[in-house]
Amino acid sequence: MLPPNARAEFDRFFEEIVGKLPADVKKLLETTPVVIDDEPTLEMLEELGIKPVAESELCGLHAAIPLHQRSIWETPVYPGQIYLFRGPIYRIARGSQATLKRQLELTLLHELGHHFGFNHAKLRALGYA
Repeated sequence: MLPPNARAEFDRFFEEIVGKLPADVKKLLETTPVVIDDEPTLEMLEELGIKPVAESELCGLHAAIPLHQRSIWETPVYPGQIYLFRGPIYRIARGSQATLKRQLELTLLHELGHHFGFNHAKLRALGYA
């Protein structure tokens, strides 16, 4: 369960973080929507092979073909989406606004990294995993 005013607070922090991103990255977000939900769906968890639990730890999800795997010879595909999940991010923050902002930023950068084709090892090396 989210704390009172969590959605507004989360959205405000998200806008702050996006406002600090480099112009090139902001431009990417114009074509790759970021969807903010309270929790991942059961279908998302099952598709990822994650056992559905009452309180998931999945903070974000990149649901698209990474840029480096796209081809001009293939039929154009929907650009996909990046999902951020309030509940897991709030649970990690444990009431700390500083931790909430940092986890939200890390999750967004992690999912953007996947969009650019970075695997988990590369994201870990960059400090985004």
